[in-house]
Amino acid sequence: MKPNVTNVEQDVLIIQVAGAKFDTTATPVLTGAGANAAQGYDFFDYQGEDTIRFRVKSGGVTATALAADHFVLSGAKLKSVAGAGGKVTLNSKVVSLNPVIGEYDKGSFDVLKVAAQVAVEATTSLSKTVATAKARKQFTTNGADTFVTEITNNTAYFAALTVDSAKAAKVSYVLSGDWSFVRDADKTTFGGNANGALSSAEIATIVTATPVAVVGADTFAYSLSADNKLTVTQTVVGVAGLDTDVSFSVNPAAVNDPTKAASATALNAGAFAADVTATTDDSAFAVGSAVEIGAWKIDGSVVKVPYLVLQDGRFGTVVTVSNSGSRTGEILLDIVDEAGVSIASGLVAGSSTPGSIVNVSGKIKDALVAKGKDLKAVNKFSVTVTTNVPAAEVLVYSAYTDSQNGGERAIVNNDSAVQTKGPAL
Repeated sequence: MKPNVTNVEQDVLIIQVAGAKFDTTATPVLTGAGANAAQGYDFFDYQGEDTIRFRVKSGGVTATALAADHFVLSGAKLKSVAGAGGKVTLNSKVVSLNPVIGEYDKGSFDVLKVAAQVAVEATTSLSKTVATAKARKQFTTNGADTFVTEITNNTAYFAALTVDSAKAAKVSYVLSGDWSFVRDADKTTFGGNANGALSSAEIATIVTATPVAVVGADTFAYSLSADNKLTVTQTVVGVAGLDTDVSFSVNPAAVNDPTKAASATALNAGAFAADVTATTDDSAFAVGSAVEIGAWKIDGSVVKVPYLVLQDGRFGTVVTVSNSGSRTGEILLDIVDEAGVSIASGLVAGSSTPGSIVNVSGKIKDALVAKGKDLKAVNKFSVTVTTNVPAAEVLVYSAYTDSQNGGERAIVNNDSAVQTKGPAL
C-alpha cells in the first residue's frame, strides 16, 4: 500500500477487512520502502476482529508518485476467510485529529479471491427406471444402479493438501434423496437381524462403495439417518493418499433377490445429491454441496393429489383412475399424512385396463385403518397415484365430500396430464 496524499503525524490509519477476520493475537507491522523507509506507522490496536489501527509517526508520511515508495503490511493473520467464490478486501482510510478535515486518503484493494482447492463431481450418475409392473420393487432392467464420484485436488491454486492416514484423513458423503429402501437390509428376509438398528455391514449389502483405482485400499462405513439420508464415510488407509475416484453400487433388496420382492420397500422416483466434506486431524472443509449424483424415473404415470380429508360421518374421499389408452398397468398408492409420516408405500390398488375407471377410494380408507388412524377424527393426507400406463393416457379424478355442506363434492386439483372439473355430483 502507498499513501496518495501526505499522512499527517499523529493521525490514525485505519485498515478494515471484508470477507475475513483478523487474528487479534497477532501483531501487525507496516514497513516502509524506498523514500518511505524512514517514515511510517506504529501499531495502535484492534477494533473488533475486522479493524486495525495505526498511528502516523512523527514527521508524517510523504506521498510520492514512485511505486517503489510504499509500505508492506506483515504480521497480520486472517481467519474465517470467505468460502469458495468469495474474496478478501482491505479498505483503508486516515482519520485526522482535526475534526474539520475528518477522513482522508481512502483506498481499497482485493487481497485475494477464494477458489475451491478441492472439488467433487459425479462422472457417472444414477439413471435406472423403476418398474411399476414389478410393484416398484425392481428396475425395468436387471442389475444394480451405479454412480461414481471424483475428487480433484486443484494443486495449481496453492499446494497439494496432505490427505493420508498420518493425518487421520476422512471423506464423508451425505447422500440425500429417498434412501428408505435401505432399511430392508435389517429385515431377516434379506439377511438382517431385525433389531431395528441398521449396521454398517447390513447397509453394505445394498449400497457398496469401492475405489475405482486403488491407491491405498481406503475403507468405507455406512449409516442411515432417521430422515433417510445415507452417510458413507471413507477412511484413508496408508500414506499413498486418498482414493479420489469412488464407485457406489446401489442394489435394492428385491433386485438382489426378486423372489422375495413382496417383503421389500417400494422404490420412488426422484433426484439424489451428495454433500461431501473432508476432515483431517487438524482441519475440516467442504468439498461439494448438493452435488447431483443422478435420479430415478418411473415407467408410467405418477400423479400427486396434494390434499385429501377423511372422517367418518362427515368427510369422504373420492379418487378414481381412468385409462384412455391401450395398455394395462398396475395402480400403486403412496399415502402420507399431514405430518409427513408414511401411511402406505407401494400399495397395490388394482389394475388399470384400457377404457376402465377404477375407484381406489376404498383402498385409501383401508390403508388408514390398517395404519391405526382414528376415522372418527379428521384425517388429512396426500396421495401419489402411480400407474404403469403412459402419463398422457391416465386421468386421476380427486375430490372429497362434506356432509355438513349438503354432501357437496370439492374437487382437488392434481397434476394429471388432464383434469376435468365437472359439476358436483
